[in-house]
Amino acid sequence: MRNTLSLAAALMLVAAACLALCGCHTSHDIHITLDIRYIESSVADPQGGKTRAVASGQMLAGQKASLVQISDAEKIAVENRRARLGQVLALKSAGNIGENNQGFLAIPPSVQQRLTAEERSQAAQAIDAENRDRGSIYQNVARRYSLEASAPQPGEYWAEEFRGRAKVGEWIQVPGEPAFFSAFLLSPLGRILAPEAKVKDQWVRVPARYQPPEQK
Repeated sequence: MRNTLSLAAALMLVAAACLALCGCHTSHDIHITLDIRYIESSVADPQGGKTRAVASGQMLAGQKASLVQISDAEKIAVENRRARLGQVLALKSAGNIGENNQGFLAIPPSVQQRLTAEERSQAAQAIDAENRDRGSIYQNVARRYSLEASAPQPGEYWAEEFRGRAKVGEWIQVPGEPAFFSAFLLSPLGRILAPEAKVKDQWVRVPARYQPPEQK
């Protein structure tokens, strides 16, 4: 019992430190942040693996699972996303698709014009499948924390995570929600973008001079 309580306390402290650094928005931030780290590490690693660094510490996916169990629907969605992860990463690296500010994949408007019919079809198929599974995860998270419609939604938190993981040449959509937009302007990527790119809801491509934070 003592070890379980110590683990819970340690995770909450790590998450609280993360919130202080990333600019969090609601009382649900700690729990949703932990969910994101656990689920995304599970998508990348079939064994659960480690999440990437959270503030000054790291936590194991297995430790998170001991505090909150994700639903069967989320587990299925995670498995589906893991299976297509290579395809999604390749399309993002090629600049054919990007991450919008609601946590979903999309083809940026300017990219639509240069893609061939075959490329658009391939991108659309990947987008539809991936977004379906992401939507399932977001809906379950919203239900788990009884999020009100007026509150920031899970997809917006995930979008913030995906922006933080963006690599040179990939497309991201600048957040439109005020709190997320303010946090973005203070992020490593937001700081190096040209002033004309710092517009709410605008699509931008990560410039070559950007050095992404180390992913762990």
